[in-house]
Amino acid sequence: MNPMNRRFVIVIILTLVTAVIIFKVRTIEPVKNERLLNFPMVIGKWNGIEIPMEDWVFASLETPYSILRNYVSPDGNKINLAIVWYDDKEIAFHSAAACLGGAGNKVTEMEPYQLMIEKNRGIRIGRLVTEKLRLNQLVFYYYINDGYITPNQTDLRKKIIIKRMKMQRTSAAFIRVMMPIIKDRKDTAKTLEEFVKTSLPLVIEYTDTKTT
Repeated sequence: MNPMNRRFVIVIILTLVTAVIIFKVRTIEPVKNERLLNFPMVIGKWNGIEIPMEDWVFASLETPYSILRNYVSPDGNKINLAIVWYDDKEIAFHSAAACLGGAGNKVTEMEPYQLMIEKNRGIRIGRLVTEKLRLNQLVFYYYINDGYITPNQTDLRKKIIIKRMKMQRTSAAFIRVMMPIIKDRKDTAKTLEEFVKTSLPLVIEYTDTKTT
């Protein structure tokens, strides 16, 4: 078989496999995650305050499994946490910059960020700086797929597609934490890092497909 015919056969096979995967995904039952709605209100030293979301917000997110809260520490630091969860039937994430921009925030900086969880172990997340009404906020965000963490939607979708090809059910979540920059960025980043590290085991537990 010449190279051109070989490529044609490969394209046909991949197209058929993709069609089968799409059909199976559309016909399977959705995975539910009611457990996420009971995400702990106390995380370490932080106490949570629920921020109610109206029905149109859930409709725009295309998932009922979302939470939005402020977590306040004893020293008065307030961190905003958002978690949006989807099963593998419908992954409809918007980019972190687009979500914040839609709420009137101007994104002034955007870059990857290495957060050290332990001395020799770190995770790669995303970092944003936003401005709205002369208020600057520091934002950390990441996507998670059954413990796999990335700031990149393309990486996330690759993971999900591979699991779909193996006929494995899975899910994904978008996590965003943000805080006003009051003193300086270094202090704000330190507080956000502490919150992300403290909340990460809970995030993994409450977004994992096997525990929903």
